[in-house]
Amino acid sequence: MADVDRAAPVDVMDRLLWRDAKYTLDRHSAPDDDGMCVWCGRLWPCAARRLAERAEAVAFGAVPSDAWSAGIDRLDVPEQRVDSVWRASVPFD
Repeated sequence: MADVDRAAPVDVMDRLLWRDAKYTLDRHSAPDDDGMCVWCGRLWPCAARRLAERAEAVAFGAVPSDAWSAGIDRLDVPEQRVDSVWRASVPFD
């Protein structure tokens, strides 16, 4: 944890998220001559790169954290929870 604290810029709000985003951004850093990611070989910018860019923005507080988890929030309603639907379809012996 101390390494993360020393390496992160002062204005980072979530140091662990920033570290993980930086690690991914460093790997998925550029397209090759064919327009594919040099790390994963997918069309540039790859999904990992785009997700890491969003994570970095959240780590700096540029995107509200509720927007980051907006896709998960709808699962908090019991009727829409995936595991509730799955459990309802499993017969009890």
